[in-house]
Amino acid sequence: MALDPLIVASASTGIMIIVLVTWGNKVHLNSSEWAGWVQAVGSISAILITLGLTNYQIKQQQKGESERAQEETRRICLAVRDELRILQKIIATSSNVAALLRLQPGEIFNIAVPTVVPNERFSIYRAVLGRLTMIEDDQLRQDIIWTYETAIGQIHAGLQNNRLLFELRELDPGRQADLYEFQLDQLRASATNMQQLCKQTIQRVSALLPDLDRATGRSQGLDSGNRGE
Repeated sequence: MALDPLIVASASTGIMIIVLVTWGNKVHLNSSEWAGWVQAVGSISAILITLGLTNYQIKQQQKGESERAQEETRRICLAVRDELRILQKIIATSSNVAALLRLQPGEIFNIAVPTVVPNERFSIYRAVLGRLTMIEDDQLRQDIIWTYETAIGQIHAGLQNNRLLFELRELDPGRQADLYEFQLDQLRASATNMQQLCKQTIQRVSALLPDLDRATGRSQGLDSGNRGE
């Protein structure tokens, strides 16, 4: 453990005084010589103590900055965790999500999802995105971005599916059979993509939340398990 510079300076001053007194008595310094040596030791001691005090203040400042950075990082993780918990609850209670997950291969998702502009969702994530570099855990930081980008991709996929549904409803299956079938193929592919993104979002949110619990110091004994592929 490194010694405190202020303690070292004070100890050095004490040692110099003891040495001076011992040596001065041994060589029988006169009053004028004592005054000169005391002044010299005093000057050196003042310099050492000043240096020690400066170093001490710098260390205290660095410690304070480190503690503030750690607390801000904890608060970022806490805010992200709360937003993802809300997303998890929305997914768990959404009838649209339940219908999407029940889709069988080849089926289309014939439900227009609520129109949401992706940039208007996840306000906390957008607010802290520029400060995620404060999280020193590279894997945690990457998983946060990965999870949100998957969820945002799900929103884009939903909006794309809405557009395909609207276009399908504008077609006449009798007179535009080929185009109608092509649009159905597009919707089948869209449904598959939406379902995959939804499952990935659920998996990644579930895997990330326990890690955020630990990062905020509020672990509930959950095991993060394997992160989503």
